[in-house]
Amino acid sequence: MKDFSTNSTSDLDPNQFKDSLERVMGRFIATSSPVSSLRAPLLSEGLTQVIANKELVKGPFIETLPDFEKGASIGQLVSSGALAPQWGALAGNSIYNRPLHAHQDAALRRNDNFLVATGTGSGKTESFLYPMIDSILREGDLDRPGVRAILVYPLNALANDQLTRIAKLLFNDLGDPGITLGRYTGQVSSTSSRDEEQHKILQNPAFETDFPGFDRVPENWRLSRDDMRDKPPHILITNYAMLEHILLLPRNRSLLKDAGIKWLVLDEVHTYAGAQAIEVSFLLRRLKTFLGIEQNQIRCVGTSASLDPNRKADLAEFASNLFGEPFAGESAVITSARKRHPSLAPSPSPSGLSAKDWAKASRLSSFVNEERKAGNIVDAEGWNGECEFEKLEVLQIDEDKEFGDGLIERLGGFSEICKLADALEGGSVHIKELAETIFPDAEQADALEALVGLISVGVLAVSKSQSVFPLLPARYHLIASSIETVAVALDAEAPEKVGEIVVGGVVADDGESPAYKLMVCRNCGEPYIEGWHAGPEIKAAAERGARRVVLRLVEGPQASELDEDADVIDPDGLPTITIDPATGLGAEEGEPSAVTMEIVPLVEDQDERVHYMKKCVACGYAPRRYAEPITAIHPGDDAFAAVCSQALLEALPPRMPSEDRPMKGRNLLTFSDNRQDAAFFAPFFERTSREQAIRAAMLAVVQKDGEVDLPNLTTSVRRRLDAQGLRLYSGGLTSARETGENEEIRLKGLIVAELTVLARLRNSLEGFGLISVGYAHLERASQFIEKKLPNHLKPYAEAIARYFLKSARAHRAISKNPDHGIRLDDDSIWTNAFGQENRAIALERNPRSDLVMGYLPAASRDNRFTWLLKECLGLDPNEARDVIDAFFKGVGGSRSMMSKHGKGLGLKLDESLKVLDGRDVPLYRCNSCGARTQFDIGGKCQSYKCGGDLTEISREERDAMEESNHYVKRYREVPLLGIAREHTAAISTEVRGMIEQQFKDGEVNLLSCTTTMEMGVDLGDLEAVLCKNVPPNISNYQQRAGRAGRRAQVAPIVLTTARSSRYDQAKFREFRDYLAEKPSVPYLSLDNANFFRRHQMATMLAGFLTHRLSGMTRSGTPRLDDLFGKTLGDDEREEFETDLRDWMQSDHGEHAQRAAERLIPSLPDDIRSIGLEGVALREAFIQRVTTFRESVEGRWQTYQEQIEKLMHDQSELSPTDNEAQQKIGRKIDAMRTQQGRFMKQMLIDQLSRRALIPTYSFPVHSVSLEVISSKKQTRDNSILELDRDGALGVTEYAPGSEVIAGGRVWTSRGIVKKDKFSGDDAFIEKGRIRVCEDCSYPDVTRLDEDKHEECPQCSARFSGLNQPRSFIRPKGFLTAYADSQGKDPGAARMKIRATEDARLLTNAPLLRYERTDVEGILTFHAPGANAPDQQLGRIITVNKGPKGGGYVWCPYCEHAEAVESNPMGWQQDQPVPAHHNPRTDDKCPFLGNARPVDLGHVFETDVRTFLIQAMPKGPDAAPLLPTERMRKTFREAMRLAVTRLLETDSRDIRATDQSMSVAPVIVLYDSVAGGAGYTTRLTKDDKFTMRRVLAGMHDTLDCSNTHCTTSCTRCLNDYSNQKNWQDFERKPVLDWVAQILSGKAFVPGAR
Repeated sequence: MKDFSTNSTSDLDPNQFKDSLERVMGRFIATSSPVSSLRAPLLSEGLTQVIANKELVKGPFIETLPDFEKGASIGQLVSSGALAPQWGALAGNSIYNRPLHAHQDAALRRNDNFLVATGTGSGKTESFLYPMIDSILREGDLDRPGVRAILVYPLNALANDQLTRIAKLLFNDLGDPGITLGRYTGQVSSTSSRDEEQHKILQNPAFETDFPGFDRVPENWRLSRDDMRDKPPHILITNYAMLEHILLLPRNRSLLKDAGIKWLVLDEVHTYAGAQAIEVSFLLRRLKTFLGIEQNQIRCVGTSASLDPNRKADLAEFASNLFGEPFAGESAVITSARKRHPSLAPSPSPSGLSAKDWAKASRLSSFVNEERKAGNIVDAEGWNGECEFEKLEVLQIDEDKEFGDGLIERLGGFSEICKLADALEGGSVHIKELAETIFPDAEQADALEALVGLISVGVLAVSKSQSVFPLLPARYHLIASSIETVAVALDAEAPEKVGEIVVGGVVADDGESPAYKLMVCRNCGEPYIEGWHAGPEIKAAAERGARRVVLRLVEGPQASELDEDADVIDPDGLPTITIDPATGLGAEEGEPSAVTMEIVPLVEDQDERVHYMKKCVACGYAPRRYAEPITAIHPGDDAFAAVCSQALLEALPPRMPSEDRPMKGRNLLTFSDNRQDAAFFAPFFERTSREQAIRAAMLAVVQKDGEVDLPNLTTSVRRRLDAQGLRLYSGGLTSARETGENEEIRLKGLIVAELTVLARLRNSLEGFGLISVGYAHLERASQFIEKKLPNHLKPYAEAIARYFLKSARAHRAISKNPDHGIRLDDDSIWTNAFGQENRAIALERNPRSDLVMGYLPAASRDNRFTWLLKECLGLDPNEARDVIDAFFKGVGGSRSMMSKHGKGLGLKLDESLKVLDGRDVPLYRCNSCGARTQFDIGGKCQSYKCGGDLTEISREERDAMEESNHYVKRYREVPLLGIAREHTAAISTEVRGMIEQQFKDGEVNLLSCTTTMEMGVDLGDLEAVLCKNVPPNISNYQQRAGRAGRRAQVAPIVLTTARSSRYDQAKFREFRDYLAEKPSVPYLSLDNANFFRRHQMATMLAGFLTHRLSGMTRSGTPRLDDLFGKTLGDDEREEFETDLRDWMQSDHGEHAQRAAERLIPSLPDDIRSIGLEGVALREAFIQRVTTFRESVEGRWQTYQEQIEKLMHDQSELSPTDNEAQQKIGRKIDAMRTQQGRFMKQMLIDQLSRRALIPTYSFPVHSVSLEVISSKKQTRDNSILELDRDGALGVTEYAPGSEVIAGGRVWTSRGIVKKDKFSGDDAFIEKGRIRVCEDCSYPDVTRLDEDKHEECPQCSARFSGLNQPRSFIRPKGFLTAYADSQGKDPGAARMKIRATEDARLLTNAPLLRYERTDVEGILTFHAPGANAPDQQLGRIITVNKGPKGGGYVWCPYCEHAEAVESNPMGWQQDQPVPAHHNPRTDDKCPFLGNARPVDLGHVFETDVRTFLIQAMPKGPDAAPLLPTERMRKTFREAMRLAVTRLLETDSRDIRATDQSMSVAPVIVLYDSVAGGAGYTTRLTKDDKFTMRRVLAGMHDTLDCSNTHCTTSCTRCLNDYSNQKNWQDFERKPVLDWVAQILSGKAFVPGAR
């Protein structure tokens, strides 16, 4: 890859970049997972050809970005009176006289509702902001508080960005005209003061940039909630969740006091789809009803860059439904008009240049770039001279003009340029198609070269004036992919047992023979295959119940190149298996057509529930960063994306070429759809970038200076890296930049790591033979050894000494004497495996320390050292011992490269350690295992128990390796060291703001983002974006792509790296079609009674809460006991119900009822019947509130009954029995505490959980992970904020699980007992659960209930072995203060725990199922709200822990850890292991036992199940039992068909499957808490009959793709279900559905 470190501002040629990237990717893929050419030369060569033939990069696809049509300037609009005079304050600002875009001008002149659909970078914000501010200015009376405009944002990150943007306009640019501004979101604490919020803002570096000279936040910027409630701001920025809070809670409603709202703005309206859109649309209607706003009295504006401008009528209808206000059809949708560049001639003339001439124009571009790299300015005269030299005089320009302007004028008159601009007006076009269009008469290769030349000159046509648009502004789209899964079909007659290499499949070309995934050792290249043992067969694809097996493809010796332990080789050899290659079935050994292979031992990882290979049997490699030493023929998604990111960054022109910034200020946004992916990638990229830069600098120093000692090497490397903007950061949560001496020390540590722990591997500098390590006083150790060797071995004394010393380095035996300042326990330098202080070597192993490596083994055993001396060199045991003893005598004195350290010796980090050019040192390779070494010890391989002979690698082969090996080639170049940071919702607002500023300032090169950065957050000029995966839909892609080229740079690039996932690979193949897709119109159906009535209930409840909470004096959010009181007995129930009915009949109650009824006219006429009125509304409200209270009372009474029983038992005891009295007293106190905690739960959470109010607003179904970084940590001062959907969080955040955030890895250590908002003790529900063996029903009982003897659903008797297990419903988890800085992500592999399947918790016995309109299918429905607890639709997920025994949870503190179950799978009391309080790190005093608990999550929602009694028939008409793959396929086909039938987003409905006896049960449920009414409508509405559902399934499964065998993206496969793609089997399920529809399926009991 070429060095782009000094590129000019126009040097990035997308076409050259594509070719360069493809070369880099091919080399990288071949290097990262190579098959050893020594062990399997034919397979290695075949694989090389496969990679060479693979298309790795598609594109570029070119999209034109011409300027927008222009309108009047702000100055002109002020002069004409179209804008208020106050805008004149902008007169000194450059934007005052700059023409607005035509669509901005049009928006300013409108007086109606409108939708802005103008694309990214088009100034959407100004389209509503300018007219809104102008309206407020004209209204005047600005001293009067009161909200006049509400701006609703879908993400807090976007709200924060827009807040700053609007504040700058109001308080700086406009000179503070009196308009007030406030942000009311969850990120403004309910208790913080103005001073506290002001301090946060002043700490943000962006404030100084936006408000130069301000030492305080302007007073009209309302900061605290109290500020805003006392004096409501004119402009209120919020999100829909907080808008719900404002309408519902009495205290918050003061924000709307004296409101005169004239503007309502929803930004990014494309995000409102499905259930969320319905909820928001009704919320806006409630807002207007509450304020008494009639139709057409408010201006409604929606904005989005991801709407299809060709569907204006549909968009206007969507906006009208969303806002509940009229949008005037197509005219209400403002789109952007792009204008043709004025310099493009209307009647252009041909240039007269041939295709070959235009191809030569690339040389002109190269000339300009080379001149600029040299620091020279290219002017018209210089350009013209070069044109004359190349005989391209027709491209000469007017020498009186600036170079860019002259080139624009000249090229604009050519028909080739104008033809290019015209060809791009229809959308993205592949460069090859463009070439054929522009040069139709040329050969394809000539046409492409000509187009490349034309574009390379065209992109130079850029004026110095920012007011002049580039001539050929365009965005370039590329997609890169690694090779798909490589598999091999076996052949007994082939030399290496490989008959065929298969890419992207599991079946050979004959359509029958299995093709097994090819795996290779990351270190030595040993080939293996992966299979799945199912009965008598080794299958090529995984399936449930099959056991993973790894087989060694080629027989060979077992060896250990790296491990220090002698017990790494199986003395009895490996077991073997023989299979038939054609079928995978077992065969007898010796059969001519059978293949026999060695079985590699695997070990189960309890966290991930996967069997992994721990060591490579060929070289002994056991990685710390990976799950196992082997990998598929794929470099890994993150490694692939890192190489692409590095290549793209280095190709970009430097933003700050003369400043001391890393990578000269280049910057890149990368996007991931998964937060963990984004969090992992930032430190991963920075580490790989840093390693390459340091290795390349080390290599350059030794090649220039020859032998150099460690101090001088460090100084020289630092000098080289300083020229690139060296930045090194300490490890830890608040990672700080190292400077001065600390930077030198850290750099030295990283260099030493390259010479120690990383030197163990074949892909290290030393492993490639690029450098060699020397030592002062080496001759002393060599002489001591030489004296003990027989004469014929004396020449090898120095090599033996070097080998022994390398072993010390590989063990990372480093002394602290002399003091070098490097922290030996810093895992960010040494990795987790080697980050310990007292690692040392000694003559003999110290039994008290695993950190000391002994060179002499225990008696009667060998280790790698004695084996080498005895077995390879022929020494007897005593001679071998003498040689090792001599070595230690030689290095044990003061004149040595080692000194005392801990319990042994360590290497000195001073002038004793030297590095020299490896090209001057011979490099040898073992002819057996392929290991490389620089030590010739009798010609024998030093890998433990290998026994192979060494052969010197020729200079020619070493030179060839330097060209073909990706890493070696990189080290020979000048890789730039990049700095990367995570930018996700997990990072606190303040830290995120600081990171954004560092990115703008060029101190951070790469931001690894999720959707927080997708929508509109302004980061200035960006020339490139990288998508780390193919976005789920085109609207996401457009948002991300639009981040590049917002300022009309000449050639912004959007590079997508397709992951190895099935979805990404499918889209890679169809990337042209993907780019051509149009965003769908967000779907919004108001015909949803569940949602609408919930909003009616919320309207009435707001009034009732005003009444009930009027006496509440405590600050903060209301709790259950604020509404119901602390006691819930019969008298209190009667009082409450009387008060409720009295209130309903009062003026306040009737007012609330009328408000709820006034929502109905806001609906379209044809669906107003979904609303409730009069008595029906009143009774429904009373019923829902009393049902809610009954549920709360029922739980309270359970505790009360237990308390009273315990009190009765206590009264029966003798008063003198103090011990018994105290024991029961403690139980009473504990029960009262739990009862009190239950009543102190947040009222809003419980109302939302019960779906009494809209459920989109509050995270009642999420769990948190508190990252403890301070003993006095609160929610307000927490740096990281981690929340997860509860169904996933109970596993992913459970004790022992690892999560990455903020560049560190955090380990969960406990289960929280505190409420994260209030800090009070949290109420945590507890219960017992066991699953019926017959019908899969999860039987849940309270702890105080007797366990059921029979299954409540099917009446089957529980077996005696099936005992109930205790479980809790946790609120959240926490890390430990002892681990307050986390771990380095590169120090050790993160383990991802397997999540549990969801189960239907609702009791659904057969008798509750109803017939459908299709014979053989029954259905059951359970509502998500407004029903007794036992009738609610509930889905449960339970985590039993990685060891199966649940988690033991300390009763005293919050510590918890996974424990083993007993042999029967039961839970039983276990001692709580000694531990520290995770919140404080104090030693916990608890020493007793505790009963383990499982972790459960219960989700209440609308549920619809289908019992499929109709079974498929086989060819012989006999009924078939559906396989698991068929059940999963049936389930997904039904889910997709239902979402299409209901016309909602596929994410709005989830699915799982169970069984009742042998019949499948498909469980569909709404993804919205409390239910959205989707699944309720199935089979109960003529539009959604069972037959229609099955017909939709049939259409889904009847795929139009003739190449589709099991599934594809045209039928079943979508983004959300890609983890199940391998389980789908559409053809047999298509037959099954067809049989059901035709009545031919087998139905038990049917006639």
